[in-house]
Amino acid sequence: MHTARVASALAVLLLAACSSDRLTNIAKTPSAPQGEITEGGLLLNHSGSPATDLTVAAINDSGIVAGSLTDGSPQVATTWAPPVYNPTTLPLPGDTGTSLGTRVSNDGTVLGKTCDSLGQHCRWVTWKNGTITPITPEGDARDICPCDGQVIVGGLMVDGVQHPVIWTHGKVFDAGVPSGFASAEFTAVDEGFMAGTAESKTASVPFRWSPQFGFQMLPTSGNAIDVNSSGTVLVDDNHVYPLGGSPIAIPSDLSKGALSMATALNDSGVVAGIFMFQGDDALPPPSAGEWKIGTDFALPVGPEGSQALDINNAGFEIGVGFLGGPGESYVSEGWVF
Repeated sequence: MHTARVASALAVLLLAACSSDRLTNIAKTPSAPQGEITEGGLLLNHSGSPATDLTVAAINDSGIVAGSLTDGSPQVATTWAPPVYNPTTLPLPGDTGTSLGTRVSNDGTVLGKTCDSLGQHCRWVTWKNGTITPITPEGDARDICPCDGQVIVGGLMVDGVQHPVIWTHGKVFDAGVPSGFASAEFTAVDEGFMAGTAESKTASVPFRWSPQFGFQMLPTSGNAIDVNSSGTVLVDDNHVYPLGGSPIAIPSDLSKGALSMATALNDSGVVAGIFMFQGDDALPPPSAGEWKIGTDFALPVGPEGSQALDINNAGFEIGVGFLGGPGESYVSEGWVF
């Protein structure tokens, strides 16, 4: 359990990190994507032929996308940068095995996994300026703070129990398991707020955590998906949970435009997922969509038959197609609310 001194030290580290690396002009939109545009989205460059697989996972506020590329060779962690979004593969330890990028911070640090050539052992690492750094001690790293590429959250086994932990600036802080639960893990971080899920014998319960206030269990069951810099938590029960406010339901009325399979939340209170509509056949089919907290309808933003995977604070989305043929990944500017 944290002492007051440890919690205070952690708060200072997190606040200092975020204040030093935070983008100061978040309203400045990245350069408009340049490339093949199809039905609202830019197709990312697969680099070569044939590209057997391309996976995108995250986008930062500068528009840099992290994921992986398999192009006649083993899967390798890759980034795509605006305006043309050509791929840049990230180095492998010893140039063997496979890798995958999962998150990217605003300073360009990529969080991801490297695996041996047999795929039998994988571990979490970061890439920064071509250098690979293993997450130590080895655990389950789930997210990296947008504000600082050195603040990583996830889970670590402690005496056979999974604890939510923060790796930051060469130190590890164990938040402990909330009272009444058997285990817990952080799944998302943004500035001074973390979100995660705690497990009991009968239920999974999402929570909010901060170094100042500790655990705040949310009044629902399910899993925490994302958190923004205001402390609002996105949960897979089709609700968002603002800090100090009541739960807000994501629109589910198909006659107005609903959002399903929500995947991400930005600092402007925009949730990304799949747009669904039931009505005139001329209206948009299922596709990547967005919903602004406080409104009662969602809007389509991506190519037909696509799903949004992440959204940044400049309003750009990334996603992947899931209907008809191989999936195509895209970047879309989305709607301005």
